[in-house]
Amino acid sequence: MPRVRPLVILRGLAHRGVLRARLHRARKDLSGAWERLGGDALDDASLNVPAAELARAARAAALRACDDRERVLAPYGGAALPPAVVRGAREARHLTKSVVREARGAFVPRLPAVAGMGVGWWIANTFTDSSFSATLHSIGIGDGPRYAVTTEQYQLMHFWLPIAAAATCSYLGSRLGALIRTRYQPGATPQK
Repeated sequence: MPRVRPLVILRGLAHRGVLRARLHRARKDLSGAWERLGGDALDDASLNVPAAELARAARAAALRACDDRERVLAPYGGAALPPAVVRGAREARHLTKSVVREARGAFVPRLPAVAGMGVGWWIANTFTDSSFSATLHSIGIGDGPRYAVTTEQYQLMHFWLPIAAAATCSYLGSRLGALIRTRYQPGATPQK
């Protein structure tokens, strides 16, 4: 059944999201368990004394390094990301911007084209060159365009009105863009 297929796909995607969230939580819980296990091992007196001393010294050095890092970063809000994470985030941001720019140009229709299509749809649903069809619609029989015009008028309206609507929308959009640029961009010159 073709109607059920999108629902099955949606269910699969939701199931995958739930599994990923559970996996992420389990990994977080696992790292916490490792920390507790390490802490218990350091506190256990039955361990080999030189190995325990070495582990305690490493733990103390790590805690001192964390304290030093917090002290150095305190004037900056107490947190900073490693350089590799910053570079990765910067690359991800650039990639996202370029994908959005390409998708906007490819998938989002321009407003003048939408206005032209809307006017064409309105003409097709309002006017006809068949007086018989318009008469039937006016007395309540059938559905379709309700106003009859001559064939020449219909062809002219069907060709020129969508173009005029698209051109008008494009002109208004460029004027609005120029107004916004002059208002919010310092040093921008208004377009005439």
